[in-house]
Amino acid sequence: MLLHHRQAVPVLLLFVSTCRPKLLYTIPIHNNPAGTTIPLHKRQQLIRLAHRYGFTVIADEVYQLLSFPDAPSPPPPMKEVERQLIQRSRLSGPILNNARRISETAAAEQDGATSGSNSSNGGSSERHDDSNNMILNDGGSSQQQPPEGRISCSASGSGIRSSVVSLGSFSKIMAPGLRLGWMEASPPLLQALRADGVLGSGGSIAPLASGIAHSCLQMGLLQQQLQEVVRPRLQQNCTALCKTLQRELPQCRFHQPQGGYFVWLELPKQVCSGELLKLATQRHKVGFVPGRACHGAPHMARFSFSFYEAHELQEGVQRFAAALREYLDGARPT
Repeated sequence: MLLHHRQAVPVLLLFVSTCRPKLLYTIPIHNNPAGTTIPLHKRQQLIRLAHRYGFTVIADEVYQLLSFPDAPSPPPPMKEVERQLIQRSRLSGPILNNARRISETAAAEQDGATSGSNSSNGGSSERHDDSNNMILNDGGSSQQQPPEGRISCSASGSGIRSSVVSLGSFSKIMAPGLRLGWMEASPPLLQALRADGVLGSGGSIAPLASGIAHSCLQMGLLQQQLQEVVRPRLQQNCTALCKTLQRELPQCRFHQPQGGYFVWLELPKQVCSGELLKLATQRHKVGFVPGRACHGAPHMARFSFSFYEAHELQEGVQRFAAALREYLDGARPT
């Protein structure tokens, strides 16, 4: 089940009142495709629910280091939010298999989510929401104890099980061809992965890419590249794209992101972005990702500003706008 916008916590609360999820997947910052970020108070709510109901949160935080230079500071990564909650003794263990208790707890959390909707987002004025959260369920009912596959970790000696796994990627911040990333998780999970023969064979999966990344980190080149090249270039490209969208497509709506790679464009309701893509490529030699490919509505479209130069993005929007005008006038792909 894929959830967009501000539905994640309310739907999750309804979900856990009847059956126990195993896994929640989220892109919590500058997410793909919407470019939005989950605020601090909702991160805390998700982590509390994970600890209470015994499921694991996979936080795909590959855009965590890609906030624009002029953007407000983003909320802390999900793993850090969990650490802070543990240190403040704000987390509880899994609840028992009692339908009434589960329902009462879910209702209480829902009240808290509603009353907390105007709380601080961690000092950021950026628009945040719960876009792109995926909940996978094993089809079973609530259980007395956390599932067998639940990650087990005594965090900071507290005896509390860790519920968050954080993923990062050098492919997003250093070079796409590296195909190299990292994971921050509980020691038992990391030890199990390190013992896997696939990872251990030959030293690692990607020895050359790992060596390049390691040298860049040791020499301080990655931080320099992020500060002086990557983040400023992404901001420049995003600004050029968004200004051109505002000028060329006043009938469309979008949220201007504060980082990441993507702009999520809302077209007029009658537009099928899949059909529009065919028309745009056939007649105007321009492409984009239609909404359905991102599990979104059929009138949505995803634009990426990470690869092309600013002037190329401006030309691309102009071609897209011409295709949209033709579509609204009745033209269809052959």
